[in-house]
Amino acid sequence: QYRHQDITWDGMNEYTYWRVFLQTGKGYDHWLYEKREFDPQTIIDKNIDKSFFNGYETPGTWGSDGNTTDKITRTGSSSYVLDGGHTFSPAFKYQMTPEILKNDSLIQESVWFYGPQPENSRLVIKFEQNGKMVSWTDFMFRRYNTENFTWTRAVLHIPIPQNIKPGDTLMCFAYNGESKLRFFLDDFRVDFIKKSNAF
Repeated sequence: QYRHQDITWDGMNEYTYWRVFLQTGKGYDHWLYEKREFDPQTIIDKNIDKSFFNGYETPGTWGSDGNTTDKITRTGSSSYVLDGGHTFSPAFKYQMTPEILKNDSLIQESVWFYGPQPENSRLVIKFEQNGKMVSWTDFMFRRYNTENFTWTRAVLHIPIPQNIKPGDTLMCFAYNGESKLRFFLDDFRVDFIKKSNAF
C-alpha cells in the first residue's frame, strides 16, 4: 500500500486509515496523494447564463444509447449505467456562438455517480474544430469519492480556451477509461458561466 501511495508517512488520520484498510485495487493507487494534491472543484451556482440538464428520463436525450436502469437512481426513475461495455456516457454537444464567446467565460459540468472506488472514470470537457479535437480537460471521479456506493457529485469547470471560435463544438461527458467497473450516473448538468464570475 505504501508503494502504491494508498498510505503515506504524512496525511494519515483515522478516516484515511479505515478508508484504505486492506484495499489494494487499482482505484486506490495514488489515492491519498491525489487527495492531498488535487482539491476537488465546487459547484458554481451564481451568474449562470445557460444551463442544460439530463436526468436520463427521456430516451435519446443527448444521443443516449438507452443503457439506463430503474434499479438505482438519485432522482426520477432512471439513471445511466457506465461500465466496460459503455465507456462513454451520452455526450452533451453544443455549437459555440458569438454570443456565448462574448458573454461567458467558464464551462461547468457536474454529475452524480454511485458505485465502487473509481479507477480511471472521469468527467471530460472537450472542444472540436472541424471534427478535430483541439482541447481535452478531465478530472477523475475518485478525487471526489469519500465513500463507496453512495451518491457523490463530481464537478469540472474550465475557462473557455482562447482559441475557440464560433462554430466550434463543445462536448461534455463522463468516460470510464479502461475500467470495467459499473457506475450509475444521474442528474448530469452543463452550465455556461458569465464572465462576471471568472476566476
